[in-house]
Amino acid sequence: SHIINVISSIKSSSIARLETTWKSHYLNDPIIDVPLEEMTRNQITGWLNKKIIADGISKKKAFYNMITIFKNVFIYCYREGLIEENTFLRADYRRDLLEEYAKPCDESQVFLEAEEDTLIELAMHHFMENTRCTAYLAIPILFQTGLRCGEIVAIETTDYDKENMVLHISKSEFREYEETPEGKIKYKEMNVGDPKKLASVRNIPLTKEACVILDIIIEANKRNGQSDGNFIFVYNNKRIQTN
Repeated sequence: SHIINVISSIKSSSIARLETTWKSHYLNDPIIDVPLEEMTRNQITGWLNKKIIADGISKKKAFYNMITIFKNVFIYCYREGLIEENTFLRADYRRDLLEEYAKPCDESQVFLEAEEDTLIELAMHHFMENTRCTAYLAIPILFQTGLRCGEIVAIETTDYDKENMVLHISKSEFREYEETPEGKIKYKEMNVGDPKKLASVRNIPLTKEACVILDIIIEANKRNGQSDGNFIFVYNNKRIQTN
């Protein structure tokens, strides 16, 4: 029940990942049958080392994602006065065996100028064939601004300051989940809300070309009677989604 209380306090966008983690690493593990107040430092240390060595969870990111549930259950129970000590904090494990993910080289993570030009040209071509679908013009805006896909589908006309050539970013798209009567977590819909990090709220300077493209999109929406609130990227009177 302590675990259920912890999970219920977490944002719905993280629940699906946590549920997968629970099923993969906790559900059939004897550790979950041990009461927290009886769990010793050595038991926790042994369990963590087993996950690293025997179960092969040696990548740092995967390991720290895996222990999120365990760690937060202890934090929650200690904070609520259900246990006298957060024993998890005293646990030790073979940090020296954890490996960093090999980062891909920069050259593989960007488009070459020729590739960028080709993609933009193709996007403009498709838009001219079907001006009702402004989603094609998201491609040149992505190149012009460096926005994330989840951010670009969340921008509204009120975020666009044409006079000062600035785009205000304060929202992002996220997956929303709901709990079924059977207690399972299932995907509900894509929604728009506050970003995960405060640093994601920012003003993006716009080039003249970006402003021209945004003006084209807004005018095309008006001309074609396309609208979904104030969202800029719409099709069939619905906000365009990333999925």
